[in-house]
Amino acid sequence: MGLKTCVICNEKKESGIVILQSFICSNCESEIVNTSTDDVQYQVYIEKLRCLTEIKQEIIL
Repeated sequence: MGLKTCVICNEKKESGIVILQSFICSNCESEIVNTSTDDVQYQVYIEKLRCLTEIKQEIIL
């Protein structure tokens, strides 16, 4: 797979998932899944994931 840049932490990692052409590393994926919606960090993840919506719009157009 090679190194890809995570859309959440901006670090180059080898393992993770790709959603709508955006890479999320395994560490960030785990953090997102395990973060409570009451946690301040949860909102940070939501904001960073908004880029997926923008990418989806580009794919549709």
